[in-house]
Amino acid sequence: MQTSHRSTGETPTSPSGSTAPATASRSRAVAASSVRWSRISSSGRSRPGGRRAPPTWGGRVYGAEQELRLGLGRHALLTGQLTYLVARDTSDNTAANGRQIPFHPRYTAYARPEAVRLALPGGTELGAYADAAVRGPSYGDPANQLAFGTRVLVGAGLSVAWPRAHVRVTASAANLTNTQNEDIVDWTLPGRSFFVALAYAPIGGDDAAIN
Repeated sequence: MQTSHRSTGETPTSPSGSTAPATASRSRAVAASSVRWSRISSSGRSRPGGRRAPPTWGGRVYGAEQELRLGLGRHALLTGQLTYLVARDTSDNTAANGRQIPFHPRYTAYARPEAVRLALPGGTELGAYADAAVRGPSYGDPANQLAFGTRVLVGAGLSVAWPRAHVRVTASAANLTNTQNEDIVDWTLPGRSFFVALAYAPIGGDDAAIN
């Protein structure tokens, strides 16, 4: 299972990496979904006499993903994504069999409302967004004794674009709530962070720098 949601604090693009269109004069929606399944396993080394040991570990992973991109008029966009994942241990380890595989949360979600191309004096345009990435509970060990709770990352950003000059300046913030939850063992997330980015695209028309 692969997910494509962005970490908070990035420039305003859709989770899939492409910029959602912002020029239509009417509401529009684009939805995409996928279902994936896989099985992982590892066999033990051969025993004396050519016999093989039973599998030392294994797992079954399957799930579904739904993405929605919604445009409202010329100045509003909404992107949402939801992933549901079953990652079950199928090894011979009695402490782990049937439990959730470490670092595989059951669900993740992402949401991002945006305001785009709001006219400013001098031919410039303002954009703004807020986003939130939710990771459900997961575990750091096969027996599911080391629990990582639900994690929510919140971000926001403002951008000013000058289409005629192909320039855009973006100020963004990530992890606004200063969440310190761990994603993996002994690694705490960075705290509240701020970024400033300058984009210049001399080729591609007036919209190149703001896309």
